[in-house]
Amino acid sequence: MRKLGWYGLAILILISCYVLGSVIVDNEVIIPSLTSIFNYIKSIKRDTLLISVGNTLGKTMITYSLSIIISLTLAIIATKEKRRLMIKPWMSIMKTIPTIAILLILIIAIGNEKTVYVLPSLVIIPILYENFLDQIINVDKKFREVAIVYHFDVKKKIKYLYYYPLLERFMLSLKQTFGLCLKVIVMAEVIAQVKHGIGVMMRRENLNIETSGVFAWTLILIIIIVFADYLLELSSKKLLKWKCDDGN
Repeated sequence: MRKLGWYGLAILILISCYVLGSVIVDNEVIIPSLTSIFNYIKSIKRDTLLISVGNTLGKTMITYSLSIIISLTLAIIATKEKRRLMIKPWMSIMKTIPTIAILLILIIAIGNEKTVYVLPSLVIIPILYENFLDQIINVDKKFREVAIVYHFDVKKKIKYLYYYPLLERFMLSLKQTFGLCLKVIVMAEVIAQVKHGIGVMMRRENLNIETSGVFAWTLILIIIIVFADYLLELSSKKLLKWKCDDGN
């Protein structure tokens, strides 16, 4: 309850600062009032909201699922040092090239629609890969000793040495990168000019100089990310109960 109180206080301060800024600037084009933003949200048609949010979330789920598979596969391959050295330069390139540069290159190379799926993968794969690889090659010595003492078979070794620790690392990575993936997809939707999505609606309102619309869709995106973080936190606690059972 105390944490919830501090969280609520932070939100209240943030809203107060925004309202104060809106009053001082007194220009709806620069900083629209909260009333304008909420009126815009009320005016959004249900079909438009469902199609836009559904398309963006669908792209996020597909992209994130493929990124997990690719990252985990590469991490398993990279358990050998020679293979790891061969993969490392590619990951370094993906981490260092500016996202906007990759976006522009992809639009030219593979087209607008495909770019929205590929770009977020190139951003989050290095993060997921490093987390998975670190967990695989640095298995807790305590678990190794337990496996030796109790003569674990292959199935138990995979379960306790890799599956549970990887699950924990995966949940941590998911909380770190899911919101990032969603934000990159929205950015790609804005610039790549795809047919549907939250980014498409932001771009349309920006072209119409409807700042309240841009802020409204941004608020919708924030609510989605906050709600997703909350669900991930709950899921993480349920999936990782084994730690409590083991006395950790």
